[in-house]
Amino acid sequence: MVTRNVIVAAALVTVLAGCTLLSPERGDSPAPTSTTTDASSATPTATPTPSPVPTNQFVDSGPTEFATGDATELPDGALRYIVQPGDVGNVICERFGRDYWQGYLADADGNPVNGALGCMIVSFPGDVMILTRDTRAEAIKRARLSAPE
Repeated sequence: MVTRNVIVAAALVTVLAGCTLLSPERGDSPAPTSTTTDASSATPTATPTPSPVPTNQFVDSGPTEFATGDATELPDGALRYIVQPGDVGNVICERFGRDYWQGYLADADGNPVNGALGCMIVSFPGDVMILTRDTRAEAIKRARLSAPE
């Protein structure tokens, strides 16, 4: 049994010694790890990160199939949008960078109707939709104040 352990130990020492003979400290160069010679891959490039759109900023991505109308800015900074045939509330809000709670149906004077909250409301051609910069809490408060009793 002792002879067997001595042979295993000697074999291990021989293997380890062979590994150190080819180490970079002895002047030998290690095997190449990459064969790529393209200069563009040698220098990493930063990928631009798009900055998020703040909730107080409108971004009109332009008319689309389900949001074809025009919007006009109101004195308080909200947008007034007249619903067109085929328009869909949540697509209108997406077009202007609004979260779902940042739009509501209004009467001709811009006052909320039906306690409606959000762009997921059913609208019809000719309806007035107001797109706001409201926080969610402000939108909930407005919807509660305008809810029918």
